[in-house]
Amino acid sequence: MIDRGALLAAAEKRKAAVETIDLTRDDDDVRIPTSAGCATKVEIINGNIVRSVEVVKPKQRKQSEPKRRKRSEAATPSTQPASQHTGRCLPGPSSGSRRVRITTSGALGCPVEEYVQAFDTLELNTTFYNIPRDSMWRGWRKKAPRESFQYVVKVNDYFTHTKRLNIDADWIKEWQSFWEKCQLLRPYLGPILFQFPPSFKIGTKRNALAKLNALQQLSQVLDPDQHFVFEFRHTSWYCPEVYAVLAENDWCLANIHVIAGVSMDGESWIRELPDGPWPRTEAETPPCSWGFYRRLHGTEGQYAGAYGDAILRGYLDTACTHAVQGRTAYIAFNNTVADMDDVLSGRQPVRSSAQKDAELCAQLLQGPGGPWA
Repeated sequence: MIDRGALLAAAEKRKAAVETIDLTRDDDDVRIPTSAGCATKVEIINGNIVRSVEVVKPKQRKQSEPKRRKRSEAATPSTQPASQHTGRCLPGPSSGSRRVRITTSGALGCPVEEYVQAFDTLELNTTFYNIPRDSMWRGWRKKAPRESFQYVVKVNDYFTHTKRLNIDADWIKEWQSFWEKCQLLRPYLGPILFQFPPSFKIGTKRNALAKLNALQQLSQVLDPDQHFVFEFRHTSWYCPEVYAVLAENDWCLANIHVIAGVSMDGESWIRELPDGPWPRTEAETPPCSWGFYRRLHGTEGQYAGAYGDAILRGYLDTACTHAVQGRTAYIAFNNTVADMDDVLSGRQPVRSSAQKDAELCAQLLQGPGGPWA
């Protein structure tokens, strides 16, 4: 267990050192103190970090701390094309180990008891909006049907949208409580997902270093033996400096796909993030020894539009490539708006694009499947 007293003491110490920084703000009036382990100068072009100067290498983990498996220790990559592995990357619901995992963001109206019979992973979305009582966490654990099942937990928006990376004593206190609830899911606890809002950007040179330093400081709070995924929705986070922090801690950068479209208030729901995949190419993804995480938000706008056979085959080939290299690949569908083909045809029940895409992935990997069929 994490020593709460030590964490609070460390937070107070950090707070005193950076008391002039408010990381929930994105203005230019934030002063940045120089401290060990933090760069002292960066160059900014169009509001984005392009090069760091005088970067002090982060401190290495102490020998007494748990060590992660080195990336070089992963299984030797196969020389076969990924498509040749597709038929065996997802052996079936009763498998004791799965390297390609398909999930939707929430069970989407399907009883969890039925959902878990068809898929071996469920991304819990309700934890983002509310922190459930212990009884609900225990209920999820009881509904896990087999050892291979995993729950991906989306971090509550208090940490990502309210406090963001302002890791003070309150942040740590609430995290300790949230983390203890996550433990109630064991042994079915999968990765923990941090999803930051489009308004949260790394900013100008006045506060960029503070945010980079705060991202690194998360390593002092988060369990080093747990898998964490980070989803950013502003272009400024897709830069080498951020990638270096993620790689140093073996955290996974979510590969996302977005189409802006128009939201109900008439503005782009994704703000300044251009359409398409982020990072722009999969080759840009910082190395992560344990996994690869893809989140798909729709092809037609905010959580709308199915991906279909051709695109999903490409995604599955990539997933299987990671699988045969010893990593676990996740494909999470967040395109949860009702599928327009069902709506226009009058077909009942009306399903979401996420449901249809998840079922199609299951069929491509192992044959017919899906709890909504």
